[in-house]
Amino acid sequence: MTAGNFLSVGRSVRAYVTLGPLVSFLLLLCSQGIAQQDQNTIAYRLSKVEIVGLQKVSREKFLELSGLQLNQSLKLADLQTVADKLYGSSLFAKIRYRYNWMGELLDVVFEVEEVSPDPTEPSSPVTAKPLVLGKIEFNGLQRCDSTTAIQATMLQVGAPFEQKQLNAAAKRLAGTGYFSEINYNYRKESGQAVALFEVVEFKWDVPCIFDNFVWFTTQELHDAVRKKIPSFEGASPDDEGIPNAIKTVLEQLLRHHRIDRGVNFIISSGNLEDPAVKAKKEFHFLTTGAPMPVCQVNFPGSSATIEKQMQSAIKPLLNVDYSSRQIAQYVENMLVPIYRQRGYLRVKFADPMAQPDRRANRKCQNGIHVSVPVVEGVVYKLGKFEWDGNQSIAISTMQDLFGMKAGATADGAKIDR
Repeated sequence: MTAGNFLSVGRSVRAYVTLGPLVSFLLLLCSQGIAQQDQNTIAYRLSKVEIVGLQKVSREKFLELSGLQLNQSLKLADLQTVADKLYGSSLFAKIRYRYNWMGELLDVVFEVEEVSPDPTEPSSPVTAKPLVLGKIEFNGLQRCDSTTAIQATMLQVGAPFEQKQLNAAAKRLAGTGYFSEINYNYRKESGQAVALFEVVEFKWDVPCIFDNFVWFTTQELHDAVRKKIPSFEGASPDDEGIPNAIKTVLEQLLRHHRIDRGVNFIISSGNLEDPAVKAKKEFHFLTTGAPMPVCQVNFPGSSATIEKQMQSAIKPLLNVDYSSRQIAQYVENMLVPIYRQRGYLRVKFADPMAQPDRRANRKCQNGIHVSVPVVEGVVYKLGKFEWDGNQSIAISTMQDLFGMKAGATADGAKIDR
C-alpha cells in the first residue's frame, strides 16, 4: 500500500500538501479524511530514509535536522512535524515526501530543493537583515474581493516574514469557505518578500433556504447577508465555511431586533418524495427556541366553497411548529389536488407568508398566522378525445376506462392517474 502526505483542514475537507513555498490544497470527502486519520495513529518502525535533491547539505546534516533514526517508532502524522523542522532550518526552499509501508515497516522518500542564495545580497559575511513582507498578491479571485482575502490570511505587511507563515495563511483561507484550491509562493523584490496566492474558488450553486424567519422577508434576509458577504445571491459553495458565516449574520440580526432565538442550519437533499425531481443539496436555515405553533392559515384569492374544503384539509398543520417548507410541501401534495379535481388545472399557490400573532392568543401562545395566496385560474372542460398507439383495445372501451366524457369538467386527479 502506498500513500501520499496528508494534512487535515477543518472538519469537512482534507488537503494533499506539498511543503515549501508552493502548496496545493485539493479538497476531498470528509469520510475519506476519517479513514486517513485512523491510519495516522498507527505506529510504524522506520526502515528506510531516501533523500533526493541534496546538493550542499549532507545526508548526515539532513538526518540531524530531521531527528529521524532508523528503527525508531514513527506515525504518519509525525512526518509533518519532521518536514516543519527541515523547513524551519531555512536550508530548503521546497520539501516533498512520500511513503509506503509493508506490515509495520515504513519507508520514506524526501524530495528537496535547497535554498538558492539571493544574487542581490552581498557575498561578504554581513549579518543579514530580517526579511519583511512588502506585499500580498492574489490571482484567481472572483466573488471574494482582495480586501477580504488579505484580511483572512492575517499576514501583516511590514512585519518580519518567514516562509512557514504562508502555510498557516493558506489554512485560514481554506477556512473561509471561498476556495476549493489554494497554491502559494513568494518572491523577493527590493529586499522585501511578496507573497503570492493562486486560488480557485468554489462554485456557488447550493441553494440557501430560510425557513421560519417570520419577522423578515426573504429580501430583507438576503440584504442582511450581503452586508457581510457582498457576493451572496441566494446560494452558497458546497462547503460549510460560507453557511457558518451566514449563520453568524442571522444570529446578529435576531439580536439586533431583540428576538430571543438561535439559528441553525441543516444540509437537506431537496424533495425526495417526487421521483421526477432530481435530489439536490440545500442549506436549510431555521431559527431555534420556543415552539411557534401555526394558529391560522388563510388562502387569499380562493373561492368560498374551496376555502372551506381547504380549511378542513389543513387541520393537521394547526398547533404544529411553523415551517414554511413543510406548509409549501403540504399545499403541493394535499391542496393542489383539491383544485385539480374541480378542473382548475393551472392553479398557482404563492409561497407561504407568516407573521407572529399580535393578539396574544392564549390558546395559541407564540403563534403564527400563515397566508398562502392562490390564483385559481379557469375551470377546464374536456374537449375532443384522441388516442394514439391503441391496437387491441377499442376506442370506446378506453373512453369508458378513462371515466370522463367530452364536455365534462376536466378532473385533474383522474387525468393524473
